[in-house]
Amino acid sequence: MYKWEEEDDTQQNYIYVGNLKIIINDDEAYQEESEEDIQEDVHQIDLHGIKYEEAMDLVRKQVNVLVELKQDYVAQRKRNKVQLIIITGRGRHSNRSLPVLQTNIKALLQTHKMHYVLDSQTKGGQISVTIQDDTHMI
Repeated sequence: MYKWEEEDDTQQNYIYVGNLKIIINDDEAYQEESEEDIQEDVHQIDLHGIKYEEAMDLVRKQVNVLVELKQDYVAQRKRNKVQLIIITGRGRHSNRSLPVLQTNIKALLQTHKMHYVLDSQTKGGQISVTIQDDTHMI
């Protein structure tokens, strides 16, 4: 048996199902709860001194691990923000001092439509990748 009741002093609407009281359309309470429930899960890999092939393999493996982690969070209805910080360096020690790792990692992320940002404070030596709910393994 459903019973609808509106309480004037709190401006909240309720439905009673038996003895269970359910809040209806309480947007403010939902927003406060959802903001508190979001936790940041930040991971980092430092590729300084690692050769190109090994570095690219490490990035792929780490992204795939975090995609699985994000999928677990989604399945558990957790709203965690999963982020990967990739420290590539600026390429000073490569041939011609060009950022080989950064260029190729950006291309990999773009190919797989992943959201990333270059850290301007490190002059491009760091890439921040956000693992979205719909991010796929690479």
